[in-house]
Amino acid sequence: MNDTNELSKNQQIRKVAERLPHLPDMSFKTGNYGKAYRLGKDFYLNQWRGKEKSSPAFQNRIVNATRKGFGHLVGKTVMTNYGDATKRLSHLPNAKQILEKTDFIYETTKEVEKTGELINRHVILGKLETGDILKVVVKEQDHKLTFTTVYVTLTIKRDNKETQA
Repeated sequence: MNDTNELSKNQQIRKVAERLPHLPDMSFKTGNYGKAYRLGKDFYLNQWRGKEKSSPAFQNRIVNATRKGFGHLVGKTVMTNYGDATKRLSHLPNAKQILEKTDFIYETTKEVEKTGELINRHVILGKLETGDILKVVVKEQDHKLTFTTVYVTLTIKRDNKETQA
């Protein structure tokens, strides 16, 4: 992808983010994968999974937090590195609050799973008080919604400049 297309995508995200409320940054403050893994696993399995709330973006349907979703975060289902996994794990509390508060889907694409099944991949955006714009990815298969991942897509600094995440 060339720089012009990338800039255009960032501008699109920035424009949408302008209308999002600032959410408190609830991320785990750790740069250490081991600690992020322990905190993220505890949060995901004990505070989120099984206690999911409805998501206004999906007409108040429940987005499930599954073991497969957690595996995706830590690289069991996709290739990842420790730095990226640490960031994703740290943002799990933010992903949960974005799903519970954001009322629209930013983008939906169709994908083919390894099994050959066609699924919908939905992206929800959230804006933190820190200036980070997060993407929360939800897969829809057989009318079931499953949390897949979260990551910083763009950071808008206080001087109004943006940086690519």
